[in-house]
Parts: sequence; structure tokens; C-alpha cells
Amino acid sequence: MNRVESASSSSSRANSPACLSALAAGAIRQDGPRSALTRFPPRCGGRECAHQMVAALVYCRSVRHRSTKRKGNAVDTRAVRKHEWATVPNAITVIRFLLVIPIFGYLVADTEPTLTAVLLLAFGLSDWIDGFIARKFNQVSKLGILLDPIADRLGIVAIAVALVINGAIPLWVGLAIFITDLILLCTYFFLKLDAPPASTWLGKIRTAIMMLGLACVAFGRIPEFSMLSIPGVVILALGTVLHLFVGFGYLRIMKDTAVRQRDASA
Repeated sequence: MNRVESASSSSSRANSPACLSALAAGAIRQDGPRSALTRFPPRCGGRECAHQMVAALVYCRSVRHRSTKRKGNAVDTRAVRKHEWATVPNAITVIRFLLVIPIFGYLVADTEPTLTAVLLLAFGLSDWIDGFIARKFNQVSKLGILLDPIADRLGIVAIAVALVINGAIPLWVGLAIFITDLILLCTYFFLKLDAPPASTWLGKIRTAIMMLGLACVAFGRIPEFSMLSIPGVVILALGTVLHLFVGFGYLRIMKDTAVRQRDASA
């Protein structure tokens, strides 16, 4: 009777989840009159059967756990893909597109200098805000990657052209910005790239310098801040020279990307 109870107790311990895992790893050694379980590999027929049963149970538990985990991740991934466009950074990018319209109109008409400067400042800050939110809260999306640089370049070109029209900046600055971006845009569509080239640190510095120059020029139109006009033109000119250099770098990146894309599809 005691032997039966001992065997039953031993079997109960061996079937517990913790014990099963430990047995499969060979961490527990159970000694009994006839059912001693030793470390893997088994040494005789009886123990071999017990070891195989334990290993099978542990394996099934692990497979089921991994399968459930993958299934849960798959649901989350589908949800993200379905709604990846509906993010805060993308909404901010759309607002940045809309800000270009009144800024361009006020600059060409040479009216509302204070409101224009505030809108331009909001345009520049929104570029940093949407990128920060996208990275901080994992809201990076394919649509955002596509729209963000377009909003930047379209806004800067439109603002530069408007400032050239009202005589606030030299003609060569506006032409250099416009022609460089036009060449990059045509190259992108000609090479049929899957996505625009990723922004480089030098490109981000270029954009920051140009936005600072544009903001200074815009605030310089306000009588109380007229002293910012000349420094703004100088900063914008430096940013434009850097823009030419960065544009050449992006051309090389797009060329290399097109070659890799063609090799991958071959």
C-alpha cells in the first residue's frame, strides 16, 4: 500500500508543470524502487519511455505557447497595417501642407507680416514635432515616410519663391532651391524608386539652417524685428549652398538604391 501511494505521489510530482520542465532539462533526479528517472539520455527501456513522455509533454507546451504568441502578434500587426495612416504624425504633416497656402499668399501679397511669421514658425516646428512623436510612440508609417519630406521640400520651395517675388531674398537663392529640388523630384520618378531616400544627418542640418534663415527673414518683415532680415538672408544663403551639396549626395543615394532594386528584381 505504501509503495502504491509513493508511486502515485511520485507520478503527481512528475506531472506538475515545473517538474516536467525540470525533467526535460535534466535538472531533477528522482529515485524510486522501480521508477527512477535519471538525466537524459535514458539508460534503459523503462526509463526511456518515461523520459520520452515527459519530453513530449514539455515540447507540446512550448509549441503551444509559441503558436499563441505568434497568433497574438499577427493580430496586432494586421491592426497596425490597417490603420497605419491614421496617426498623429501624419495629421501634423497634413496640417503642414495646409500651412503652406496662407504663408505663400501673405508673403506674395506682402501683408500680415506678424501672422505670416507665426505661421512659418509653426511650419518649421511641426517638422520636428511629428518626427519626435513618430519615433517616441512608434507611429512611423510608410505614408508618413513618403509625405514628410514632400511637405518639407514643397513648403521651403514655396516660401522661398514667395520671398523672391516680394524682393526679400536674392533671386539666385530661390532658383538654387527650386532647381535642386526639381532635379531630385524628377530623378526619383525617373528611377521608379519604391520609397524616397532616408534623410541623412547632413540633410536634417541643412533643413534646420534653411528654416532658421526663412524664419529670420519672415520676422524681419515685422518693423520691430527688421534687424533680422540681413542675418536671415545670410543664414538662408549658407543653407542653400549646403542644400546643393546635400542634393548631390541624395542623387548618389537614389542611384545606388535603383541599382540594388534592379538587382533584387532580376
